[in-house]
Amino acid sequence: MNPGKRYLRNTVLTIWGVAAAFIGWNRLYAEVAGDGAQDKHSLLSLGLRVQEHSGPAPDIDLATAKDFTKVSVHGNFTLEIVGAPQYKVTFTPAEGTNAKLHAFLDEDGDGYLHARTDDDVTGGTLRIEAPRLERIDANVPRVLVQGMQGKELSLVSYRGGIATLRANQVESWRLFSGQQYEVRIDDITFAAGGIKSNGNVVIRHDN
Repeated sequence: MNPGKRYLRNTVLTIWGVAAAFIGWNRLYAEVAGDGAQDKHSLLSLGLRVQEHSGPAPDIDLATAKDFTKVSVHGNFTLEIVGAPQYKVTFTPAEGTNAKLHAFLDEDGDGYLHARTDDDVTGGTLRIEAPRLERIDANVPRVLVQGMQGKELSLVSYRGGIATLRANQVESWRLFSGQQYEVRIDDITFAAGGIKSNGNVVIRHDN
């Protein structure tokens, strides 16, 4: 058999082998997905991982929120970020309401604190005190960042609105918004470090 035919034969046999393995794996996965915990345990004992889907993360007590370096917030309320030696997270609902804030810490180890209110909630203030932060993902109409320190802090807006940066000692800011976003910055924050912005960000002086 010449080399060309031998190469063609080996290629076809390899493709058949891969196809057979793929079909066998799909059948094994289907059987495991339909079997009970005992069969899943048997599969795990072979060194194969069974992927199970969990529901939404349960809410945490805000008093226990700590050791996060990023925050992601969503709702129609005001976000206040304040530099402080210790972590402290509080939510004050609008006057005359008892709106609840849902919060959880990221289980993937990314350092995120996620917080949101229900869609029908309007007003209120979420205040987050932290020694340092690396990133703020804000889907809220108003943001205040005051007294923060660090090498770099990113502020990403997902809805536009107004952000105010006051008395911060951050060496480098990164600002981004896909919608018109007004960022007011005071002299102390300006003097402490550089500011880079992308997207639809308008920077104004905060008196």
